[in-house]
Amino acid sequence: MPLAFANIYVDLAEAISAKRDGRKINPLADHYPTAIDGLRSIAAKHLVRQAADIALEALAVSTEEFKGDPKRTYLTGVSMGGYGSWYLASGYPGKFAAVVPICGGIVPPANVLEAQPMLARDSYPENAKSYAEVATRIGKTPVWIFHGNADNAVPVENSRRLYEALKAAGADVRYTEYPGMGHDEAWDRAYADPELMSWLCSKSL
Repeated sequence: MPLAFANIYVDLAEAISAKRDGRKINPLADHYPTAIDGLRSIAAKHLVRQAADIALEALAVSTEEFKGDPKRTYLTGVSMGGYGSWYLASGYPGKFAAVVPICGGIVPPANVLEAQPMLARDSYPENAKSYAEVATRIGKTPVWIFHGNADNAVPVENSRRLYEALKAAGADVRYTEYPGMGHDEAWDRAYADPELMSWLCSKSL
C-alpha cells in the first residue's frame, strides 16, 4: 500500500534525474523510495510537468519493487507538497485512491510569485473558475483537506475555496480547519489524527 508524499525531506525527483545522468544520488533517497518532492525543487527549476512525470515514474518503480497495490496508493503532502498533491491529483485523476493535502493550495502566495514570477505560468489565477476546474478534474477521488486558520505562509482561503468547489462538484471531500493553528503545527496535528489512517485505508480504486 504505497503512500506517496508530495514533499518531505528527500528530493527524489532530483535523485531520479541524477541516476539517469550517471551523477551521484543523494543516499537519503534510498530510504524514502516513495517520497516525492512535489514543488520544493520545482519552484527553483520551473519544471512542474517534468518533475511530476519523474515523481510518478519513481512511484511506479517503487510500487513494483515493494509489491504495492496500485488500487490502494494514497497521495499526501504538506506546505509546498500540499500544492504538489493538488497538482498531481488534478493532473492524474483516477491515479490515487485518496488525497490528503495539508496547508496547500493551487494559487501560490503573493510573496512567492513576487520572488519567483516564472511560477505564474504554471499556476492557476486566483478566481472561481480555477477552483472549479481543479474540483472537476479531481472528480470522485476522496479528498481530506487540513489547514490551520492562523497559517501565515499559505493562506487558509486556498483550502476553504477548494473545499467549497469540491462540495459543489459533488466530490467525496472532508475538511478540517484548526483554529489558531499556524503553518508548521497543522501537519503534525493532521498526521496524528486517529481517524486519518483508517479513513485512508478504507479507500480503494
